[in-house]
Amino acid sequence: AKNAGLATLQQKKYAAARIADSEARIDPQAQQADLSVRYDSGPAFTLGALQITGTRRYPESIIRNVSPLIVGEPYDVDRLLALQRQIQNTPYFSNAIVAIDDDPAHPDQTPVKVQVTEFPTQRIRTGVGYGTDTGAQAEGRYSHYNVFNRAYVFDSQLRLEQKRQYGLLSLAMPPDSKAFVNSINTAYDRTTLEGIDLRTQQVGLKRARNSDNYDTTYSLTYYRDELVQENGVTLPANTIVTPGKHRALVPGFAWSRRNVDNPIFPRHGNLLTLEAGLALKGVLTDQSFSRLYGRFKQFVPVGKRDIVVLRAELGGVFTAGRAGSVPASLLFRTGGNDSVRGYSYQSIGNEQNGTVYPTKYLAVGSTEYQRWFSENWGAAVFYDMGAAADNWSNKTFYHGVGTGARWRSPVGTLNLDLAYGIQKRQIRPHISLGIAF
Repeated sequence: AKNAGLATLQQKKYAAARIADSEARIDPQAQQADLSVRYDSGPAFTLGALQITGTRRYPESIIRNVSPLIVGEPYDVDRLLALQRQIQNTPYFSNAIVAIDDDPAHPDQTPVKVQVTEFPTQRIRTGVGYGTDTGAQAEGRYSHYNVFNRAYVFDSQLRLEQKRQYGLLSLAMPPDSKAFVNSINTAYDRTTLEGIDLRTQQVGLKRARNSDNYDTTYSLTYYRDELVQENGVTLPANTIVTPGKHRALVPGFAWSRRNVDNPIFPRHGNLLTLEAGLALKGVLTDQSFSRLYGRFKQFVPVGKRDIVVLRAELGGVFTAGRAGSVPASLLFRTGGNDSVRGYSYQSIGNEQNGTVYPTKYLAVGSTEYQRWFSENWGAAVFYDMGAAADNWSNKTFYHGVGTGARWRSPVGTLNLDLAYGIQKRQIRPHISLGIAF
């Protein structure tokens, strides 16, 4: 208890705090112990400039640019940990140690010592897995972190799944003085879901900054989609989607906030994501439209261990008329993991003759109660509902209920669910890994 009190004192401002006097008076006859402690806080410390060691291939400017610390601010262990996380969130360093000298003779602007271990210049990663949304999968990824010997990052990724094939090429600059990373990206994504074969090509520029609690992204992306009906039947008249190729040049903005007590196993707080995009006909775009999307998740603690998780999702594509020439990858379907459980992935939309077409509007809500029997094992019951529609007045909400097991693995909570889709009268398993990030 005495050491815990000392650690609390050393957490903020008083890095050189010590126990000045400590005593335990024992009365064996009364079986009683009287404890006393006196702390010497020492001077209040402030943070100075960074002193960086361990860099060989990658410039120190990367660390200085992502540092959230301000010279002269009060010493705070949490702020040093924030710098450590920002360093390790870059692709350049496998480890970072951040500390100060707690010499009480030099408390003002004490240097912040940063020792890093660099990743090798190149990395190859492979993996196999299975997901209840898109089936079995195999993945390969190659990265080069020092292109042009200027710490530019080249990243290539290929993922093959039963219902989805995805490829990515990216070239990113190191973080600038405002911690933004500028990159150029191209991707190919093909999904074969619910009677729709959708192939999407993307080429774009991105400017993004990620921190502990906030992510901000500005983008300019060119989409070129090709939508084909798998069964080749005539398209029903009451769908907005037109098979064939459609394109759009979309300036976009995305913002995320994480306000949770623990980024991997949250019990309290919330997550918020907002996205907006706009396209104008004639500017490499077939049809003018705007697109808005938002997602919110709230964690509410109950008792010592239990949690209530609330989730909401809204989206809309707004056009002057029909949205037949909007790229289908920017429209909405729902169903599956982290959506409406009890239904297969992307199976809720405009369903016609067994084919589910993308739609203009989306609304999803969920309530889940998690009962934790120990630190790592728990169970959950949940209720999900969602709708995806072309005309909001004709929407149909689909409902799912179920139960599942929870296990806190080293990388996040593993969710094993069994859900019943009320409208389709079906039982479906769902496996997912829930991470607040």
